[in-house]
Amino acid sequence: MVTLEKQPSESRQYTLDFTAFPEMKRGDVITNIQEVTYEVVSGTEETALTLDNGVINTDGDKVQVQIGDGTHEVLYKVTAVVDTNAGDVLEGEGFLFVFDY
Repeated sequence: MVTLEKQPSESRQYTLDFTAFPEMKRGDVITNIQEVTYEVVSGTEETALTLDNGVINTDGDKVQVQIGDGTHEVLYKVTAVVDTNAGDVLEGEGFLFVFDY
């Protein structure tokens, strides 16, 4: 899994990559984003992350999410649940560490 770092005041685009999933390797594409959520892995959250609903890239194998806010020294796990054109439901995840330099 990829770990992105950002500062609390930044709003950055984060890409969840589904290309390694067997379904994507056989040619399936993402057709719908069911949800994008996060959970705190470590640290104490004082300011919640803000997440948009995400967008599917033009190749149909990645989800791009705009992420803002968050709390200094908190590690988050960001999860996107998606549907494919073959009817599969996939869950992609990545980590985000918020640190105020």
